[in-house]
Amino acid sequence: MTGRSFESMGWSRKMSLFRKKAVDAQGYRLKGGVSLLQPDYIHILTFLFFIMIVLVGLFIVTATYARKETVKGYLRPDKGMISVYSESTGSIRQLHVSEGDVVRKGEALVTIAQVRSLASGVELEESLLKEISYQLELIHKEAEKRERMFEIETANLEQELSSLDIYVHNLMQQRETLRQRLVLKLKLFERTESIFVNQFISPADYQSQREQLLLVRYAAEQAEADVVSAELRRKQTQIKLGDLPERRQLEVMDLERRRASLLRQQKEIEGRFSHVIRSTSSGQVTAVRVSSGEFLVPGKSLLTILPEGAELIAELLLPSRSIGFVKPGNATRLRFDAFPYQRFGFVESNVSQVDKAILTPRDIRLPIAAKEPFYRVRVELPKQSVQAYGQSIPLRSGMQLEADIILERRTLLQWLLDPIYSLKGRIG
Repeated sequence: MTGRSFESMGWSRKMSLFRKKAVDAQGYRLKGGVSLLQPDYIHILTFLFFIMIVLVGLFIVTATYARKETVKGYLRPDKGMISVYSESTGSIRQLHVSEGDVVRKGEALVTIAQVRSLASGVELEESLLKEISYQLELIHKEAEKRERMFEIETANLEQELSSLDIYVHNLMQQRETLRQRLVLKLKLFERTESIFVNQFISPADYQSQREQLLLVRYAAEQAEADVVSAELRRKQTQIKLGDLPERRQLEVMDLERRRASLLRQQKEIEGRFSHVIRSTSSGQVTAVRVSSGEFLVPGKSLLTILPEGAELIAELLLPSRSIGFVKPGNATRLRFDAFPYQRFGFVESNVSQVDKAILTPRDIRLPIAAKEPFYRVRVELPKQSVQAYGQSIPLRSGMQLEADIILERRTLLQWLLDPIYSLKGRIG
């Protein structure tokens, strides 16, 4: 059977299944071609959609995002804080510094006293120190009195010496006059004696001339003795006046020796009943935690000192699960709790140091709570203050903060392909 016969058989079956009018209607065709009309804006929308797809693709390929780790931290000086603690039991007798004071190495910070009382209720140290203070006051008054006496004695000796100078000068003039009279009397007596030998004068006149000579000689000798005595007195006065400064110095040394002995006793008593805590380094006093009169126990924190020249750094506590990609140079964004970042922004910086050893909360005192082991990460600050309300407000040690550590920057395409890489890593 040929193909045509099969075709005729199929057509005859079809004719038997459908009505003739229906079959004729299927065979009718319109004359001419079919035209499908579309609005112009369809092409514009298609073009725009294509551009959007291209832009989104470029954005996914080129745009990056930062993978970051957010951790807690606080500010501390790069040279550390010097904490001052009490070493013994006692009460604070005197607090020599206050918050913000600048101190030098060796300067007194706190005087701590150990109180012991007598049966009368008076403190033993106070009683002993009061007695020593009284004796020191007596020595001071004695020194002033001796100084006044020295000045008076000096003035008296100088006046006496001046009077003796005048007196000796007068005596020497009298002596010279008597010497001249004696010479004249001797010449007169010699002539009288020659005349008496020749019996030109009476024995009575001769005897009278002889007595006058003896009187003048006696007066001259007495004047000489007076000059010698006056010069001796003047010499003694000069010696006294010359010895007076040395004697005064010896007296002053004696008083100073007594005073030094009392001061030594005073220091021994003060050292026995009290001691002074001094600064071990120059810096600024911060966080004064005690006040005068407060009772102390050993190990109590008194105050802290910010070392001179220290700058604040941020110390971040990074959990061990986040340490993998953190390294020096990583960018960070610091947000201080005291300055809300929504209003004052954040501070950009970089990681400067990462600890190689892990610490636990029991290993170190921290100003913030840590619930798990951590690594310390240090971040240097670009500036030591924050601009707020038109003024520069200095940052303070102990301020708490949050930090975003930028671990790496990746494209959005890499982020979208991460699940595939992860799956491949698990399978492969």
